[in-house]
Amino acid sequence: MRLFGLLVFLSGVGCSKSNPSDRTDAGDSGVVDTERTDSAGGDADTDTDTDSDTDSDSDTDTDGGEDLDAQWYLPFNEVTLGGTHNSYEAERGSIESQLNVGVRCLELDVHDNDYASVGDYQLGHDRPGDAVATDENGVGVELSGWLELIQKWSKTHPKHAPITVVIDLKDNLTDNSSSALGNLGALNVLLDEQFGSRLFRPEEVRYGWPQLLDMRDRILVQFSGDSTSRARYLRDPGEHPAVAMNDKGQVIEVHDSGTGSLWYWTGQMESDGHVTWHHHGRYDSGMDPAVALDDDGWIVEVHKSESKDNLWAHAAYLNPDYTVSWGPSQKFDDAGVEPSVAFVGDGVLHEIHRVSGNVAQRRRLEIEIDRADFRLLFGDETNTNTSRYVETIATSSAGTVEVKRGSTESSEPSDTLLYRTDQQSFERIRYEQLAFVDFQPGNAEEILGGGIFFYNTRSGTMSDVDAWRDAGWVVRLWGFSEGDVDVSLNQPNCPATDEPKASWYAQYLEEVGAPE
Repeated sequence: MRLFGLLVFLSGVGCSKSNPSDRTDAGDSGVVDTERTDSAGGDADTDTDTDSDTDSDSDTDTDGGEDLDAQWYLPFNEVTLGGTHNSYEAERGSIESQLNVGVRCLELDVHDNDYASVGDYQLGHDRPGDAVATDENGVGVELSGWLELIQKWSKTHPKHAPITVVIDLKDNLTDNSSSALGNLGALNVLLDEQFGSRLFRPEEVRYGWPQLLDMRDRILVQFSGDSTSRARYLRDPGEHPAVAMNDKGQVIEVHDSGTGSLWYWTGQMESDGHVTWHHHGRYDSGMDPAVALDDDGWIVEVHKSESKDNLWAHAAYLNPDYTVSWGPSQKFDDAGVEPSVAFVGDGVLHEIHRVSGNVAQRRRLEIEIDRADFRLLFGDETNTNTSRYVETIATSSAGTVEVKRGSTESSEPSDTLLYRTDQQSFERIRYEQLAFVDFQPGNAEEILGGGIFFYNTRSGTMSDVDAWRDAGWVVRLWGFSEGDVDVSLNQPNCPATDEPKASWYAQYLEEVGAPE
């Protein structure tokens, strides 16, 4: 793997670090899991170098009178904590028993099979339910039950060292066209519901990792596994973005994929000027969309056919949870290109487009919304000298938001969807970053951008761990075995073993001074 230069993080996540030089260990193949020799998979983690000058057995008094080991005063990325690989399997013991003996890095393999009917993700190695210790843990295979086990233990064991929950995505969540079907937005909602304020977010590393002491009782989530899902959590590519915002600061962005599909984002302009993007989904086929949004949440979207100069439109409604209810696609009577649309009154809009074959000629169509049937009522279409509406900028009493495709750093592809407001410069349009995303051997360079802190590699690569720790990353080594023990090197922050009950592992954790 070629050497990457110094990485500067987007969105003010200012913990910069370099990447170690070329490595020869096995690579991650995306959806395929390489964590077992008989099947596919992959996870990851990262960290900086250990503190070789401090005796981990020595005690330091805090202002509160606590007698704590020196490890508690190190940054999170300089500490080794106990961890397990495939933590849901019976051989590891129950989640509660693992946490009770000091495991602070857990892994859950997650599938999206039948999400629409189940209403949840499901655990399993090769398939939902595979090797999942439901009886030992008193829960089913649904992910929500396992996350609840972790948060309940956390609440009843105050002052514990931070817990990292590695969610190994066994499926590509980006082929789910909405949160109702289990896309990454649905996973974000679940994390927020289960962990709430205990969730330690990537934005909290903006100025570097805090001391372990300051992260007690917190839970970190690390996305691993499917490389496409990890990449799309960090950035969204697209073409021809357009945006609308109402006086409440509610925002909708629409764009095409460049290959014939239409997608949307919904969000909320916050008081500090940034937009919290809540939901993302596919709504139709076509290209070059435009959109309008009123204060009641009604949406009108217009786009061109992907193959002909026909214009189509939708009525839609922005729900209180920022999901969108879409009406049917309706075809204009006349051909046209480059649509634009805006509200000009209560439930009344003007759509202005160019005439197919004569782009100097513009036509205007009056549209009304039939709110009862989620349909549009088209009036007469007339020639006009009025300019097209600017579809990439929206202004309301809440402020101004602009969208474009481009890049903000050297490692960022030029088709990245970006936005800025009157209070901030361009940032990525993407899911609210509740989870960390790991980088793995063989991953595409684009995953490096947008706030990466974790490196994930497999057993047998301790020299690789040593290099990434030196470069300042948090490192997880899965399948950690007795043969990986070499205390002369930087240790993985999460030595995720298959043998947490083995005496050698307990001795190893004691030797490296792993806090609990």
